[in-house]
Formats: sequence, C-alpha cells, structure tokens
Amino acid sequence: MRNEVTTQPETYCPRNTRKDTEKDVEKLRFSHSALLSFSVSFRVFRGLSCYLLRIIPYMNDQRQDLGKQGEQIARESLEDKNYEILETNFRCKQGEIDIIARDRHMVVFVEVRTVTSARYQPPYNSVTRSKQQQVKRAALFYISKHNLVNTQFRFDVIGITLNRKTGEHQLDHIENAFA
Repeated sequence: MRNEVTTQPETYCPRNTRKDTEKDVEKLRFSHSALLSFSVSFRVFRGLSCYLLRIIPYMNDQRQDLGKQGEQIARESLEDKNYEILETNFRCKQGEIDIIARDRHMVVFVEVRTVTSARYQPPYNSVTRSKQQQVKRAALFYISKHNLVNTQFRFDVIGITLNRKTGEHQLDHIENAFA
C-alpha cells in the first residue's frame, strides 16, 4: 500500500482575495512582534528566576534555622516546667508535630511558632484552623500508633519572639490552645 498524500488543487483557496491576504500578513507581523516581546520578557524572567533560585534556598535555610532555634527554646522551657519530652519533629503523612511531651498524666502535642518581630501579630496567632486540623490528624495517628487510647491529651501552642541580635526571646505558652 502506497502512502498517498492528497492535496487540494492550486485553484482552491478559501480566502482568495487580496484584502484577506493582507490581513493575514498583518496578523503574522503582530504575532511575530508578540513572540519577540515574549522572548525578551521570558529572558528577563528566566534571569530573575535564576537569581531567585539562588537566593531562596538561603532564605529557607534562615527560616529553618529560626524554627529549629525556636523549637530548642521551647523544649528547654518545657523541660524547666518538668515536662517529659517524648518526641520532637514527629512526621507522618497526616502532618507534623513539633514537640510531643508528657505533663504528669497527660500527653501534650505542642506547635511552636517563632518570629523575629511581633509587629503584625503575636506568633501564636499564626496557627490557622487548617494547621490545627493537620496537628489533630497527626496526633490521632500518633495516639493510635503508640496505643495511647485511654490517655488524656491536649494541644498547646508556644509562640516565641526572638531578637536575633541580642539572643533574647519572649515565650508565650498557651495550654489547651485548641481542641
């Protein structure tokens, strides 16, 4: 079987007027200039994105360091209050819990929020309803995994405002912050 290509006769042209051809040429010119403009803006965007890709990991590292520093301060504060630290940075597919501790007979799931400035809002206010739901789901997984069915538990939030220059901090521990 031969591959045959069927073509229309040369006389076939749906737009055979000169006026339509001029419009098509004008459209092509416009699309070409738009393509060039896109190409230039894409190069600028690409350069900017490459710059941001170099700087963002540094910014993320700073945020992670701040979070780790805040969690360390929170851990020390809980130990000073005679809490027994059971686990830190517990992760599962349901979410993540910063600190899991025991306060006498109660298991405490702690969410830690650290900021360098409380100008806009205190750090503990940044625990949104969706974050609360995520912590609850992860806590239920932890409870079932460790067979803590008959144990009382609560959710605390620790907000830390940290001054990086002096190393001083203000810690707000809200017990039973959400249910």
